[in-house]
Amino acid sequence: METKMNEESYRQLRRISNSDLSRFRDYLFGKKSYIPPRTATFGRALHATLLEPNVPQIEVHTADQERLALLEKNLRSHKAFNWYRQYSKKEHAQLFTDPATDLLCKARLDMVYQNRVVLDLKTTSAHSYQDFINQCHNLEYDRQAAFYLDSLGGTGKQFIFVGVQKKEPYDIFWFETTLEFLAEGRKKYQFLLETWKDVNFDFNQGEPWRLVA
Repeated sequence: METKMNEESYRQLRRISNSDLSRFRDYLFGKKSYIPPRTATFGRALHATLLEPNVPQIEVHTADQERLALLEKNLRSHKAFNWYRQYSKKEHAQLFTDPATDLLCKARLDMVYQNRVVLDLKTTSAHSYQDFINQCHNLEYDRQAAFYLDSLGGTGKQFIFVGVQKKEPYDIFWFETTLEFLAEGRKKYQFLLETWKDVNFDFNQGEPWRLVA
């Protein structure tokens, strides 16, 4: 089910997101994932200026303002990205029930074209296209891609990552995911959802990745 809502309303929904699955994974395996606030703000600001021009824009650190403008300029001049940006639904909220576990889930997709192509924008420190592909594997973007596609029904759909370098030369990496990439990601998110259900997480006990006592 698709629905229109702002980011705050989306975050308040008591459904499982891909970000929740990342926190749950970290809990299970004793990991600590940390994104510096300045880095997170920069990424959100780039998304907002390109995908949500009608909402108040996010302020970034003074030292990042010129870089933000350069990345935005490069992306707007990329023909394929800008074409999809023009004709796609943007910041699209998708609510669904995982068929294997009956858990309520949610996804907020950067861009969706005709309900069959999903694009996700990433800022990246990768030095090359191959380095970006490696990062997509290491950072478990395969799980995100599969989770997002399956929120739309999955079969016969395409997922594209658009990576833009955070440093000069601010190149853009266009990665059309493969069936193998998606299959690996699907295994990851299905394992996490099945484990989530097995250990009986409870949204009413606070943050959803904390186990019920």
